[in-house]
Amino acid sequence: MVNFLDILFYCISALFIGANAYNLISSRYVYTLVKDRKVSKIPNHAPVSFKTTIIVPVRDEQKAVNDSIHYFSNWISAAPNYFNVRLIYVSASDRRQDDLGSTCERVQNAITRATAERHHLIEKLTHLHYVGNFVSKAAQVNWAVQSVLLNTSVSPKNHLIGVYDVDARPPTTTFDELLRLQGSLDTPPECIQQLTVYYSAADRTPQVNVFGLLGAMWQTRFSLLVEAFILSRQRFLSCRILHWSIGNGLYIRSDIFSRLGGFSEKHLVEDIEFGFRLSLEDIKIVVMPVFLESGNPNKIVDDVVQKMRWFKGVWEYKFYALDTRHSQKYTLGKWLALQGFIRGFGWLTFGPMIVFLIIYGLFYAEDLLSIILSFSGTLYVWTGFTITAVMVSRIEDAKIAHSQMSNLFRLLFVIFISPLYAIAYSLGPIAHLIHRSLLYLAKISSTMRYAITK
Repeated sequence: MVNFLDILFYCISALFIGANAYNLISSRYVYTLVKDRKVSKIPNHAPVSFKTTIIVPVRDEQKAVNDSIHYFSNWISAAPNYFNVRLIYVSASDRRQDDLGSTCERVQNAITRATAERHHLIEKLTHLHYVGNFVSKAAQVNWAVQSVLLNTSVSPKNHLIGVYDVDARPPTTTFDELLRLQGSLDTPPECIQQLTVYYSAADRTPQVNVFGLLGAMWQTRFSLLVEAFILSRQRFLSCRILHWSIGNGLYIRSDIFSRLGGFSEKHLVEDIEFGFRLSLEDIKIVVMPVFLESGNPNKIVDDVVQKMRWFKGVWEYKFYALDTRHSQKYTLGKWLALQGFIRGFGWLTFGPMIVFLIIYGLFYAEDLLSIILSFSGTLYVWTGFTITAVMVSRIEDAKIAHSQMSNLFRLLFVIFISPLYAIAYSLGPIAHLIHRSLLYLAKISSTMRYAITK
């Protein structure tokens, strides 16, 4: 007689077998995306009155500022002369100070040096300092966009707003793709997403170790095999699909940004919530076939804290839906929130499912088929990491990732132990739920003590 454990084992095995098939299908799309980039036609002129404003919010990132401004000053200098672009660093008051000085001081000094060496950057590379009471990436970006829109005569439909993190490294081919997308298509896209190839980093600067390479390759796998594929399928599906927007490499028309009210300042993970509203308004996100590079923490504690924060954005989908309860889109909001919860549940249970398969194979498998199926989760991770390594090798602009993956022995070792990181990837969501539970228990305890004293 088949018991519950057997049923659960075969269901999870079937799920991972399907996920392996998905890996192969989605990798084919990414290969096509990279291949098409090499033959895409680039216009030799900019669209009329076309302008791009790029915002880089920084706070508590003193160590990364100099390298960032050095990179972006070279990057923006490589833009075609006819490309109307301005890059704005938006600093904010630091929560901590060190011997490096405040972020504001370091941004201002670095930009002053860059513009002194290259006078043509004076109008293209600038600095604003946000002085609001509530400091967040969303508040910094919203305030900067409002400041920019007050001082521009360009039509909002011809004005792109771009957002990058301080450790982002977009290639110079980004300008070519922006020109192609805005000038060569019959209907210029309202929103463009440049996806990320991750590298191992400490304090937002490249620094490789085994754990950092594990995390970087896992996040790159998600970017290439999940995010890119889902965004590419949206135009072929009749039902409304929940978008992920990433606030690093996001370009959006200023009229759309203003219509949506900018980034939400009341939710912690502003880009996840922004993707929810893009989905709600049926605004399609076009994937740019050029990838940027960005850092992923190479320390276990930093990595878990980052994933806790990201999972909080998924956890709050119910609040995103509640924001629509007084509108006609409440039902649609609940449908999108349900999709978000399903994805969040998959993230939360991913590691435990792999552990369950391994334990079942070791202690409960009674035939060869069960033993083979117990490796389906491990095989899924190995397949994902291997495909990621191959895909990254084909992305010409991923220079930092290439250098960190150049040691073949280390790369093979990382792929071999990758299931351990995949299991640990659920630690962030689990830690978030434990934290929420402790806060809830503390609230109950406080309420009970208050009731007793009364």
